Amino acid sequence: MSKFFKRVLFGYKPAEVTSKMEEMQTEQQKEVQNLKAQIEEARVQLKRQEEIMAEHKNKIQEFIEKEHIIAEVLLNAQKRSQKIEEDAREKAQNILDESEEKLKKKQHELENLRSKITVFKEDFQRVLEKYQSSLDTVVVPPEEPFIPTVIISKKSI
Repeated sequence: MSKFFKRVLFGYKPAEVTSKMEEMQTEQQKEVQNLKAQIEEARVQLKRQEEIMAEHKNKIQEFIEKEHIIAEVLLNAQKRSQKIEEDAREKAQNILDESEEKLKKKQHELENLRSKITVFKEDFQRVLEKYQSSLDTVVVPPEEPFIPTVIISKKSI
């Protein structure tokens, strides 16, 4: 906006210059007020954005903490599962070892019983053979007729 001032004898008309200066000052004050309002609005928006950013930082920090907790829980769970698996394998091996030991004992007992049975059969066979040979050597007396004898008790007399 350019303003042309009318010339007077010694320069420009002072009333127009003063009027124009007042008008410019009013416009400048309006512009300053406008800029102050924009600055204040920018400050409000900046503050709002800073609050949002702080909330996001807090959420990010919470997520990081939760992530660490979850990672720790997973690590502990993995360690516990490995320990449980190791314990189970150890128990299974112990049960297997005990079972094998019991099986060996039972097999040994079975072998002992079989050998005892064999010895018993052999002894029994020898005894039978001795009885057989004894029976073969026994002389049977001739048969005499059986005569019953009467037994009298003292009461009946």
